[in-house]
Amino acid sequence: MIRPYDKDKALNTLQNMIRIRPTIPEYYLYSGILYIEKGDSLMADKYLSLAKVYIDKILDTMSKSNIAYQVLLSDKAYTLILKGEEEKARAMENEILELKMDSLYRAEFLGFLRKSRKEIIDSLLKQDM
Repeated sequence: MIRPYDKDKALNTLQNMIRIRPTIPEYYLYSGILYIEKGDSLMADKYLSLAKVYIDKILDTMSKSNIAYQVLLSDKAYTLILKGEEEKARAMENEILELKMDSLYRAEFLGFLRKSRKEIIDSLLKQDM
């Protein structure tokens, strides 16, 4: 189980990372996840919203053939689900099917899109136990 102190320490580290490199979406995504785990939905939503903004900015300038595009697209879907916007995440399915990606990764990604916010949060919280 991750102790509350460790989550605070991780959040402090992420805050420093954001201060140094404020346009890295993963820092916001990880912060949002930690706030979910701490039970602070207001702060979680703030950081998940910022993660989505930075993910969209990068995706808008990236070629779909870039392998990082697939990773960022999955981060975007994950962020949307955690924000409670499951339908928006599921609407990304056609975009995913159009990408040339490994069939195993595609199957895993599409399976992930079918999970609810509650299922994902429950799995995150179980990892702490």
